[in-house]
Amino acid sequence: MKKTPHFNIPSGYRLAKDNLGNRAFVCDDESHHLGSTDKQSSPHKTAPVCIRIQAQPDKPTLSGLTTANDVYQRIQEVIELQNKHRLSSLYKRRWRRRMKDDDDVNRKESGGGETGNNSSCDGGEESRPSWSFAVAQFNALAEGLSSSSASSSMPFSPTSKGGGEDSKFFPSDEYGGFTSVPNPEICLNFDLRRWRILEVLLGGGIVVENVEKNIAKQQQNPSSLSMASSILSPFDIVAMEEIDHYHNFFQPILSEFFGYDSFFTPKPSSPSTKLGWYSDGCALFYKKNVFEFVLKKEGVYDVGTQVYLIVALRHRESGQVLVTASTHLKAKEGELNERIRTAQAVQLCEMVCAVVDKMKKERNVVKHDGESSGKENEQRSRQSGIPVIIMGDFNAEPVGEGRTCVQSVVGKSHSSSFLPGMRSAYKTDPPPDALFTTWKTRGVKTVRRIIDYIFYHNGHAFDQAGCSHGENTARGTSVEENAVDKTKESSNDAESLAFQCTHTLDLPKDHEVDTERLPGFRYPSDHMMIAARFKLEKVQS
Repeated sequence: MKKTPHFNIPSGYRLAKDNLGNRAFVCDDESHHLGSTDKQSSPHKTAPVCIRIQAQPDKPTLSGLTTANDVYQRIQEVIELQNKHRLSSLYKRRWRRRMKDDDDVNRKESGGGETGNNSSCDGGEESRPSWSFAVAQFNALAEGLSSSSASSSMPFSPTSKGGGEDSKFFPSDEYGGFTSVPNPEICLNFDLRRWRILEVLLGGGIVVENVEKNIAKQQQNPSSLSMASSILSPFDIVAMEEIDHYHNFFQPILSEFFGYDSFFTPKPSSPSTKLGWYSDGCALFYKKNVFEFVLKKEGVYDVGTQVYLIVALRHRESGQVLVTASTHLKAKEGELNERIRTAQAVQLCEMVCAVVDKMKKERNVVKHDGESSGKENEQRSRQSGIPVIIMGDFNAEPVGEGRTCVQSVVGKSHSSSFLPGMRSAYKTDPPPDALFTTWKTRGVKTVRRIIDYIFYHNGHAFDQAGCSHGENTARGTSVEENAVDKTKESSNDAESLAFQCTHTLDLPKDHEVDTERLPGFRYPSDHMMIAARFKLEKVQS
């Protein structure tokens, strides 16, 4: 890499070294986690805090990378190595236009017109300006939850050998229980698997029209960041969970070679730390040439030790502000855990509403590139609602009786949903038989479930019904704002922006998935990445 980033010691952390001699930041004081200074801020009993994050990029792994082409070449080398053991090409996937009835509902709610094409700026029937962007949700499977207990690369001494309610199904300290995976020392070796995860993030396996032509152009100009980003990083916003190599691998590569800015929120008590590994957590990446950072809100839920990360962004071309979130809710089945997940989902919605309220009150405006269109875009943004996109591993099925976790976010009726009008990008009520987001075998137990989601809201119901619940002061909450210019409200513009979901990324067919299921040589995680395309379109108010 051209330059090795220097990380300052975060507040509340101390500098240490792991067993491999690498610099690490360690936090074991609950009062400092995520900026909280009040140990009594939550009445709920919490697990002891133990956070470990890398304090420097992985120099040996990143050495020799100077262009995006070098990254692609490294990925290809790993694929060729794994191909010697078993077919290792990613499952083929395609973008599918959402069903007509879903599009009709979206148009009715948002006031928008027909869904557009896949270009960055396209016209509808009346050549109305519109912009599209893509988001992805991916639980990447942490190294600490999928590695051998005998691994020589374990950075810390374990304090536990796992166990828990799943221990009767698999030895939880050996490859995370994925013992049916062929050649786990190759397939689950994180020194290799991290490149396959990166391949997924960069759009590997997705069938794209004219991709050969685009690749040829990129090869002629390999230093072009915009060209590289458009080919193998089709996602403008990416939410990730179980990411435990953010600082030393994913953030440096995605920032330097593919134009992403990002944030990371570690779990205060990750199971990985007990097994001798770094903390995993939630991350959110966004392309800085498409979006601009406005505000970040992160924290620990009042119940449990799970975390949320909420980021408000401004779409640069249209001026539209939207609120995004990444989260990973309480794991394991059972009524008690479902109640915990439901409480977490409700609190997440409250936090999102608080950020929406803040954006509505301030109506922040930044200077735009292009003197002629900047003012128009700013006025149109102030007339529009504030769309919301919530992504994450909710560890909960989409259907159930009563006020379940998912029904707390999106329900059959507005009365069963905390945010009226919130919906899932994928059809989930009822879900089609072909839909799954995780399908794994641990020991003798195989599960096939839908637990990962992309929820979205067009933002207009917030303006109609209100979304004011006050600032929620959950324990460990931290807020960070970007310094931006502000302007007064303007109601002279008769145009606004409609927001709708136009496409989703399909899943492999059942017969295409290896008999050992996930993870495997053809997919680096036990969760499939899901993705959606959204469209902002100028309409008459």
